[in-house]
Amino acid sequence: MTDFSARIISGLAATQPNREALARSCMGEFDRNGDSAISAGEFLRVFAGLQRTEESAASHGSSWVSAGIRPTLFDCTLFPSYSTTYAKSAYQANAMLATYDADGSGSVTQAELLNVKPSTPPAPTPAERADEMLALYDKGNKGYIDIADVISAWINNPSLSNGSDPTEVIAAWDRDSDEKVTRDELISDYEIMDTADALVSTLGDATTGAINLAMVTDEQMSMTDITRDDLQKWDVNNNGELTRSEIIKALRIPIAKPVTDPAAIAAGLMKLYDADQSSSLDAAEFARLQNHSGGSMADPSTFASWDANGDAVITQSELQNGLQVIQDARDTIAKYDGDGKGYFTLNDLQQVIDADPTATTASAQDLMTWWDVNGDGQVTPQDIIARNELTRQQQAAATSAVGDVSVTEVQSG
Repeated sequence: MTDFSARIISGLAATQPNREALARSCMGEFDRNGDSAISAGEFLRVFAGLQRTEESAASHGSSWVSAGIRPTLFDCTLFPSYSTTYAKSAYQANAMLATYDADGSGSVTQAELLNVKPSTPPAPTPAERADEMLALYDKGNKGYIDIADVISAWINNPSLSNGSDPTEVIAAWDRDSDEKVTRDELISDYEIMDTADALVSTLGDATTGAINLAMVTDEQMSMTDITRDDLQKWDVNNNGELTRSEIIKALRIPIAKPVTDPAAIAAGLMKLYDADQSSSLDAAEFARLQNHSGGSMADPSTFASWDANGDAVITQSELQNGLQVIQDARDTIAKYDGDGKGYFTLNDLQQVIDADPTATTASAQDLMTWWDVNGDGQVTPQDIIARNELTRQQQAAATSAVGDVSVTEVQSG
């Protein structure tokens, strides 16, 4: 929450002597239409203005923003503070309604401000924080954040950077080292932060914000799912004190980078689905693979098109070739899909051609007509694969026709 909204909630608590005056002040400030009730929209407008004021003050180094309300993530080394990250005005408005709207009317009266004992609004979940991080940084709604997104966001709002290096920021969140921070990676990291905070709260000293390993009791340990050995391993500098950052580092086990090499994937799939160990996949084995894979492999015609020699089985080599076709199709999509949708449109093609007129002699419309096999206005990997297969069949038919003519000419000669 913003510093101001936090003061409202704490000030309206039943133990505060000035709460009646504060309730009247809130009503006067928030009730824009004079109906003696504060709606979600009225909360939203006020908090949006306060949010902008706080961010502006923070960017100029003002102490008006409470440091206690704006702790930074990963010990001030990563993205922006809590206020920027997830204390958005819409969330604040909904939190105030949830706290004070006793009758569920969608608005809050002065009596509700006074009569309902406020409870602390729940903190956003890791998924909610991840979604707000993506909304803040993910330019083009790609589903991930890359270094270009970070740089762009920081150029537009320099106060977000905290003096960090964009490359280091991406590396800190990028669990699988693919230079993209996905929603799953964000959620995982937020869950780890919450776990670290919970452990420090349960086992640590509120004053130092760390865990003194020698002072942790058996009763405290029984409240967690970890062992003393775990704590000792996490204390990497062996100083007998475990900090939040050490816990986070210990829990952030790197995720293996996804395998994209068709040869490696084919070898792995053959081991998984070659039930009779014949070094090939028959129709039933390949069908099981298709059921688990979906996407471009789910097409019923895939088996026949991948079985190059028509012997009714798919060898590892044929499987690799088929996977390479899929990878090539995805690479083609990536050339034109500028915002990571997973497909490209006529507009995408036009933008590429406008940026580099020498890239092709064909017009965007001609390319779209060629690739968009099903005519839905979106060229997917399946469209690319279908077009390539149609081209292969046409070439095969043309070669066969030439061969037939040649035989006929020889016979007639």
